[in-house]
Amino acid sequence: MTREEIIQALAGMPASELLEVRRCADALIALSGSTLRGEERSWELDCVCDALARRGLGAQVAVWRRSGDLADFRRRLPDLREFLTAAGNRDAQQAVLTEGVDLICGQLASWGVVVTARSVVRNLDKLPAVLDRAYPGYAASGLLGWIGGIRR
Repeated sequence: MTREEIIQALAGMPASELLEVRRCADALIALSGSTLRGEERSWELDCVCDALARRGLGAQVAVWRRSGDLADFRRRLPDLREFLTAAGNRDAQQAVLTEGVDLICGQLASWGVVVTARSVVRNLDKLPAVLDRAYPGYAASGLLGWIGGIRR
């Protein structure tokens, strides 16, 4: 089916069905990792989103990614990359980031803060501290890559 045929089919649908089509399209966009606003891809963003989706926040992640409101994440990305470099290769960095996101979620919940994609991203700067609290001395000793059990 061509794009024009799809548009013609959509034109004849009632509003309630169009809303369902939109929800389905949003889910497909989130699964593909792309957005309507040309978001630049990064494995770190994918990793954070995957970790949040595993915690049951997939729908929020889809809306957040689609909104294009990634300024907080982009602002924190250079410091995050610098910290994660000490973990070693990409697999180790992903394991450390995933564990860190889980720890941040736990910390936010313990503070009584609602855990959302935005609240986690706004607290990504606390990643080194929460990892150090859970794994004392690992980062300072160069053992950060061992957190996920993946060191290459």
